[in-house]
Amino acid sequence: NQLKSMPSDAVSKIEVITNPSARYDAEGNAGIINIITKKNKNLGLNGSVTAGIAKAHDWSPQAGINLNYRLKKINLFGNYNYSDYHQLQTLDVERHFDSEGVQSTVTEGSKMDNSYLDNSYKAGVDYFLNDRNTIGIVANGYFDNYETKTSTYATIVNNTGVYEPSSQTTGDITNPSNNYSFNLNYDGKLDTAGTTLSADLDYAHFKNDGDDHYTTIFYNEDGSQTDSSLLYTTKSPGIIDIRSAKADFTHTFKKGWNFEAGAKTSAVKNDNEEIFSVKQNDEWVIDSSKTNHFIYRENIYAGYVQLSKQFKNISVQAGLRGEVTDANGNSVTLNETFNRNYIQLFPSINVSDKLDENNSVSLAYSRRIDRPNYDQLNPFLYFLDPYLYEQGNPNLKPQLTHSLELGYTFKENYSFSFNYSRTTDEIQEQFYQTDSTKTIVVFSDNFGSNTTYALTGYAQLQPVKWWSLTPVVTAFYQDLKTKYLETDFSNTNFGYNLNLQNNFTLPKGFSLELSAQYQSPVIFSIASIEGSGDVSIGIKK
Repeated sequence: NQLKSMPSDAVSKIEVITNPSARYDAEGNAGIINIITKKNKNLGLNGSVTAGIAKAHDWSPQAGINLNYRLKKINLFGNYNYSDYHQLQTLDVERHFDSEGVQSTVTEGSKMDNSYLDNSYKAGVDYFLNDRNTIGIVANGYFDNYETKTSTYATIVNNTGVYEPSSQTTGDITNPSNNYSFNLNYDGKLDTAGTTLSADLDYAHFKNDGDDHYTTIFYNEDGSQTDSSLLYTTKSPGIIDIRSAKADFTHTFKKGWNFEAGAKTSAVKNDNEEIFSVKQNDEWVIDSSKTNHFIYRENIYAGYVQLSKQFKNISVQAGLRGEVTDANGNSVTLNETFNRNYIQLFPSINVSDKLDENNSVSLAYSRRIDRPNYDQLNPFLYFLDPYLYEQGNPNLKPQLTHSLELGYTFKENYSFSFNYSRTTDEIQEQFYQTDSTKTIVVFSDNFGSNTTYALTGYAQLQPVKWWSLTPVVTAFYQDLKTKYLETDFSNTNFGYNLNLQNNFTLPKGFSLELSAQYQSPVIFSIASIEGSGDVSIGIKK
């Protein structure tokens, strides 16, 4: 999503850090994608304008402008991007129920016509105090509007021969949102020996105002409408405020040891309301069982230390990060509160050995955390259709992951790695159905444990001068264990992922890119997901 709003020539390089060091937040068991942008050093005014259009369900235009003005002591920069993205989704669902010997099948077919209108902007200034010290201010923001029109037709068939009314639910969903954020930063080189100090102050404000309207009409066996119908609306205003401050210090000692230390604090407040109303006798009545006002606050205090050194052929990096989490949630409507207070330590180590000019090996270990997001903690019932709901879980605990990676690289063009990860209290969606009402609730819960073993091979090849290709192959084994409906449940799977990137240099300055990928079937919670793949082609001059 971040890259969608950036022109490609603004990116210097992208790093995939599978086992991040202690310097980074411990959040995220999949690691970190570090997007490094280019810094324009040319004096004067320069910039670029981009435009594009895509065609899927409908035409989707996009455009942007990027400007930079640099003087000797000051650098001003800014950009604006616009996109109007359209997408059509179809969903077919079949559910089976068994209530006191009555076996029913609910079949649903849905169409969702989605529209995403996005306006994003960024502006900032860098002031160079001298050759060693820089301060800067950056403002980011967007104002979006998400709209979707849905239509779901449901039929019910049972083994008794008694007709149960079919239904059609139409929805008109609007969710405008806006965000603005400010950053004040300092970057300083304190001496010529490699001592540095950097600091950041951040504030971000998010606001959305969802307004959804649904109508459900029921039909008799002959296709005529019944006397009953449902009209309901949900309004979901929400505000999120985030404040954070951090500082990082580095120093190199005489014997080559690099020392790093830092601290960070962040405070989040999420104020989210959901108002569910049903039309009865031509009047809108609030349904208190589906209405909720939820306030969530989370404070995180973190600090870390890290040492690293480059020996003759061996480099070593080891660090320890500690994070204190103080969180509380308040369901104002239900008069329910919860508190979470815990301290976690996150060690990390990375050792690499350059065996000779062509061969190197590495070993990395890290411990990571994933905290439940705000929606997952909200105990409110989210309405999807008359037979499907989604509910938050205020009792969710964070999931913790141990990751180990052993890697081998040959001539920097070929690499192989073995990865092991074990996640405990994994947060995943589970599905609970009530046979008597033919309804299903999707409920986020701590799933138990998830152990994954993966073997990856990567190569950079150039069969001829004008053709380069990069194949990546991953084979993995998943082992999930949990308790589901008071019984021990196990779900295992062997799978693989194939990715092939081709680049062709053509005459007269043209280049062609062809990429393909395939993901084999995988398991998710108590479910399995079928395989999928795609092919993309692009041309550039």
